[in-house]
Amino acid sequence: MKAYRIAARYNLVELAKNRLAALLLAVLIPMWILTAPQVFAPASLTFRLRATGRTLTAASDHVSLIHGCLAWSCS
Repeated sequence: MKAYRIAARYNLVELAKNRLAALLLAVLIPMWILTAPQVFAPASLTFRLRATGRTLTAASDHVSLIHGCLAWSCS
């Protein structure tokens, strides 16, 4: 949570004049973090990491949570 606060502080300072971006950062991303685990099923997602050649397994709800946060913060 400390990393989120630091990132949020830097983004809010940079985007202080853009109210829509500040609203997205301050409201929608924390709301997404709280609601995504209830929306997505906790199934396993298996994929191969090409850099190491190993097969990794991650919870699909965690992958969806990360994807959603990155999509909103990059738009």
